[in-house]
Amino acid sequence: MEIYALILAGGSGERFWPLSRRALPKQLLRLVSRHSLLEETVERLNGLIPPARILVLTNVDQEKGVRESLRNFPSCNIIAEPTKRDTAAAVALGVAWIAARNHTAAMVVLPADHVIKETAAFQKIIRDAVEAAKEKSALITIGIRPASADPGFGYIEMGEPISGKPGLFRVVRFREKPN
Repeated sequence: MEIYALILAGGSGERFWPLSRRALPKQLLRLVSRHSLLEETVERLNGLIPPARILVLTNVDQEKGVRESLRNFPSCNIIAEPTKRDTAAAVALGVAWIAARNHTAAMVVLPADHVIKETAAFQKIIRDAVEAAKEKSALITIGIRPASADPGFGYIEMGEPISGKPGLFRVVRFREKPN
């Protein structure tokens, strides 16, 4: 099964102010290396998903910065929404883009601004998640156990374990982060 990736790179940049702002959001900052978080997200997929099967979605305010950050990435795989419509609309656009290329493909939706240091472990988790999605005909979400509770972040409320799949649980609900 082919895997496609949709990278969401249209965040507002307000939560990291004064380092970030609308035209230079967190995903375009070089916070942990000499590469932007967006560059690191694309690089993390190297060997798992080829660039031709990766779509980066951003908005017109950030398009220039995204294109500059991804100079060696297929330009036609960067789409800027003319009007910001938030996550659901961006994912719907990504689904349409991927379905037009391969309507039976698996799709991985990734934020552009996460720091993930262990690429091999990340890729294994993605492979396992895609396999579980196929076997169970289900949507899979990936999360980490927090070190402590933080009211400033949203979280996934875990439910019962899924039989035959160690480490997989049903989702009771998503608790959104506060505005």
